[in-house]
Amino acid sequence: MKKRDILLGALTVSAAAAGAFIASRQRKRSVVGSQDQADLLTATASLRKKNEQLESLYTVFSEVTESLEIRYVIASTLRETIKLMRADMAVLRKVVGDELVSIGAQASNGQEIQNIRPVGIGEGPTGRVFESGRNVRVSRRSGKDLS
Repeated sequence: MKKRDILLGALTVSAAAAGAFIASRQRKRSVVGSQDQADLLTATASLRKKNEQLESLYTVFSEVTESLEIRYVIASTLRETIKLMRADMAVLRKVVGDELVSIGAQASNGQEIQNIRPVGIGEGPTGRVFESGRNVRVSRRSGKDLS
């Protein structure tokens, strides 16, 4: 290395060490009880979900850096939100005065949705969530009146 070069990181993998690590993990796996295995499955599912979320964010940010055309960025954001949330549709809004105005809406089949009406800040579920600054999870089975 030259004096002006900076070492940012190093990764060394020994085939023997990797083999020993894998063998030790396999031995530990055979000892794991049913509760530990259930915990491991739960943790694995959680990690897969987190990985899916990170992949979606990465996709959006990659597309944003490739093309800064706003319509494309909005469409990518809506598409990835629908995919990540397993939603039927998504609406992206911006604040204009005292209203939340749609700047993009998309159905899960990729079709753009037109004529989404503005929502007053503090009105309906969307306006109230914006006003409070806290997200709300709505269950299909909740039976609550959200109007």
